[in-house]
Amino acid sequence: MQLFSSPHIYLAAPLFSDAERGYNSRIRDLLTEMGYNIYLPQEQGEDVRQRTIMEDRAVFERHVHALDRVHAVVAICD
Repeated sequence: MQLFSSPHIYLAAPLFSDAERGYNSRIRDLLTEMGYNIYLPQEQGEDVRQRTIMEDRAVFERHVHALDRVHAVVAICD
């Protein structure tokens, strides 16, 4: 039985361009190397296509659920 687990972090960052997504991945890799488990929304299979309101709601709920389960949020604000 594992008594301790790595802290979980929600990495909130812009993901509107390839450069932003690449930067987010590098930050994820650095945090992972430091021993953190990272939830990176861009890796959850959403794309920029048109979605229905129900699909948007499902994406929103999935990310809110992830936020409820992490120990901390790291936000890239630039």
